[in-house]
Amino acid sequence: ELSAAYPHLNATGEVRLLPESTVALRVVDAKTGAPIAGATIASDSNGHVPGETDAQGRIELRGLAPGRRLLTARAPGRAGDGFVALGVGERASRELAVHPRFAVAGRVVIDDGTTCTSGHLRLMAGVDGPTQGCPVCAGADASFSAPIAADGTFRVELPPHVRHGVEVHCDDAVPDDPGAVLVTDADVGGLRWKVRRGQQIRGRAVDEGGRPLPGIDIMLRDDEGENVAGATTDGDG
Repeated sequence: ELSAAYPHLNATGEVRLLPESTVALRVVDAKTGAPIAGATIASDSNGHVPGETDAQGRIELRGLAPGRRLLTARAPGRAGDGFVALGVGERASRELAVHPRFAVAGRVVIDDGTTCTSGHLRLMAGVDGPTQGCPVCAGADASFSAPIAADGTFRVELPPHVRHGVEVHCDDAVPDDPGAVLVTDADVGGLRWKVRRGQQIRGRAVDEGGRPLPGIDIMLRDDEGENVAGATTDGDG
């Protein structure tokens, strides 16, 4: 309840819970159909993913939210992405094929000539409609993030024949969209993506009595209502 975190606000809230959805997933090699053991599975839903696939390539994903969920499988030298539509409380069975994966690498720089020293890339599968290897992709769906190293470099491995949109998020810079990346049958290197230095907005969140409000999420939206920046208040608000 909100009153537990901020008793001076005299506020309460209500949380409604839905039955969890689950997926019994089997990961196989796209060419041979053989099961892939030891594959790591991720989902864009905050569900429970218990480690890696077993010797039969199987794993159960529990606690998934209903809706169109993106599943990603990563194994040594292989990767696969796929979507599954889940109803409330549905128990589904799916098979996800993995392909050889290739590296996409480069560097993120800021327009003032300095290097981005902290941030991440957000990659989205199937941004340009249906693509080979991702038959139900349509629109930008969150896939996964890749970190930007202290020297501005990044390296991520992607499955072939799946077009990925990219958003570059560098701390203290304005997010940018360098365009889609499509891996075919070789590594992609030497990319150089530029972002613009952002302006800082500083302030303090307080209640009606002037007391600081720690742990409050502050979001900045553009004219279209899209979130463009955000921060969480510290102990002093």
